[in-house]
Amino acid sequence: ADKADSVAIGPGMRASSAVASFIQPFVRRVGKPVVVDADGLNALTSSLTSVRYRGTIPTVLTPHPGEMARLLGTTTEQVQSDRQGAVARCAATFKAVALLKGARTLISAPDG
Repeated sequence: ADKADSVAIGPGMRASSAVASFIQPFVRRVGKPVVVDADGLNALTSSLTSVRYRGTIPTVLTPHPGEMARLLGTTTEQVQSDRQGAVARCAATFKAVALLKGARTLISAPDG
């Protein structure tokens, strides 16, 4: 990460306590823009502050509806019934750009 301009983390990692114990502090401390996807998102659901306290360092979260539901503590059905509201809430909650995947992918910035 020290030599990179930005970091993508999550794809190909398995959901486990070992992965979570690596990803949570890594995302919180890496001083580079970061994109979090797949099991990286799942690892962050138990430590939301890892993303919130990155300050002005750009962060992008890329959940599908099921991952979005876990991040927001709701159901996939509720996410799907108000996709625009869910992506906006995720961005504001995590102070990150949120990209909700799907047939009509939506993107929201933390400030709306």
